[in-house]
This record gives sequence, structure tokens and C-alpha cells, in this order.
Amino acid sequence: MFVLALLGPQWSGAVGILQAMCLVAFTLPLSFFAGSALSAAGRPDLFFKLATAKLLTVSIFIVIGAQFSLTAVGFAWSGAFACIVPLCLFTLQKACGVNWTVGTKSALRIAAAGLGFAVCALVTINWMAAYDWPMLLSLLSGIGLGFVVYAVLLEYVLLPGFVRTALKEIRIFFVRAAPETERASGA
Repeated sequence: MFVLALLGPQWSGAVGILQAMCLVAFTLPLSFFAGSALSAAGRPDLFFKLATAKLLTVSIFIVIGAQFSLTAVGFAWSGAFACIVPLCLFTLQKACGVNWTVGTKSALRIAAAGLGFAVCALVTINWMAAYDWPMLLSLLSGIGLGFVVYAVLLEYVLLPGFVRTALKEIRIFFVRAAPETERASGA
């Protein structure tokens, strides 16, 4: 719906593909920094092997998905990255001694909050659309309520104190980034 509201009805064919590709948001954070971590640990050889495995996996999945439809390619792309996660985590554990279970538990909790966001946003958007609310207003309301559900789930249910700590760190970052003259004058 967001694509249609922003880009118009001529983009309706892309909606299913983009929805399928968005599923990668649940798994990509678990493997995204594996290559950088391997490089930092002085293991560019493993980084190269991991990158090659990713390339081959994504290529195979996309070729298989292409046999069915463009939407299937989107699902295949997301599925390929999901299949790469265990390889990345075990490689990091062997090469760097990283205990991946701790980070994975937090990541799964954040993914659960993301699922709460998605469900809330979709329910809100569809409910408002059923009552003929303007599409852009429905989208903004759904996203806004979904964000509130996401933050509440993280802060009070899944990772207590996570949001508060993140906001505190952001504030500290901006205070440190402000030039000395602005801090001294209180601006």
C-alpha cells in the first residue's frame, strides 16, 4: 500500500515482490556484519569464503525462484539470506570465538517486536481502508501505531530498558557532536 500511495497505481505489480523481499529484515541483521567481523579478526580468507557462499546461495535461490514468478524471486532472495545465517554464525564462532547464542536471543526478541509492528500496522491500515479513509492517512496511522507497539514491546516485554538506553545513547551522541560554543552558550 505504501508503494501505491507514494508512487501510484502503475507500481501495483511491484507490491508483492517488495513484500516478499522485506522478509529479509528478520534474518539479514544476524549475518550482515559477519564479513566485517572476520576482517577485523584478521581472517580475510574466511570473509572471502563466506562471501562466495553467500553469492552462490543467493544465485541458486534466485534461479529457482525465477522458474515461477517475480514474487517467487523476492521470496527466494529472502530465503537465501535466511539460509546463510547459520553459516555466518558458526563461522564467527569458530574464527572469533563469538558466542552467537546471546546475540541471537536479543535479535529474535527484536524480530518479535518487528512482527508486532507489522501486525499492528497491517490491521490498522486494513481497518481504516475498510472504512474508506484516505490511503496515505491509513498508512501513516498504521506505521505510527505499529511503531508505538514496537517500542512498547521492546521496552516493557521483550528487552526491558532497551528503548530507554538507546534514547539515552542517542542524546549523548548529539551532545558530544555539538560544537563547544553551542554547549557553552546553552543553545
